[in-house]
Amino acid sequence: MSFNTSNKDWHDEWFYHPDAEKSLGEYSSEYPTPCDSWKAKLTKEELLEVAPLMKKIAELKQSGLTDIWVARHFLKYRLNPLKDRVHPTFEYTGHHDPTRESEVDLEEEVDNKLQALFVDGVDITTEKNKPRCRSYHIYRPPPRKVVKNSNAKDTLLSVLAHLVEEGENVRDELAIMKAEMTKSKNSEQNFKDTLRGIAGPDPALIEAKKRAEEQVLKLQAELTWLQGDNKELIKEKDSTEKKLAHAITLNVKSHELANYNKDKLETLSKKHEASALSTGNSSSDKKRKIGFLQSS
Repeated sequence: MSFNTSNKDWHDEWFYHPDAEKSLGEYSSEYPTPCDSWKAKLTKEELLEVAPLMKKIAELKQSGLTDIWVARHFLKYRLNPLKDRVHPTFEYTGHHDPTRESEVDLEEEVDNKLQALFVDGVDITTEKNKPRCRSYHIYRPPPRKVVKNSNAKDTLLSVLAHLVEEGENVRDELAIMKAEMTKSKNSEQNFKDTLRGIAGPDPALIEAKKRAEEQVLKLQAELTWLQGDNKELIKEKDSTEKKLAHAITLNVKSHELANYNKDKLETLSKKHEASALSTGNSSSDKKRKIGFLQSS
């Protein structure tokens, strides 16, 4: 059986790398328990490692790296700046990367506050014509001696690295322009405020405000007069309603008295008629009796 590819000369494409020492412990949000070792002096072996490390930090600082960028790098990727990692930072793989201190991202509210705090540190101030300090990534690996291979991977990486570098330059220039525009707007606004303070208020605005205040006073006076006139009308209305109610009461009483007198008059009339009738009948009887006696 034959194969299309061969593994011959695979040594030129691969290299061995020793296992890195164990990194720091897993990230924890709990407050650390103080221990005496924190206050202990460094040993001779540890002192030998301090000097090269401080020298490297000084070189990074001189090349333009600032504490703001170190803090932003930690907050963005949750990587300890001086931690001994299992792989270089430019090989960062994302949330589940073993070099992360925590897989949990910052809350949106906290992230917004931190962005506001670091807004003045967008640009790394460096000397003129001096290259900026940039972090390594997959398309811009750190300078180290590795065995080169013969495939097109290196060529592609070199082209992409150049493009990424140009993109970062454009991004930095845009950030600078944005910051300058913001400063220009703030300066313009401050200049306008200063001119207003020097020139004083606008006479037309003062006159318009004066007329408006006079109109308000006039309307308030008219409203007060209308309220007083309304009170008088209410009093007159109440008095008229009381008089009307009294007149109605008197009228009802007069009507009742008239009805009473009418009924009484009718009763007396009936009694008078009955009495007259009775008297008439009695006279007739007497006349008959007299006539009867006379004829006898």
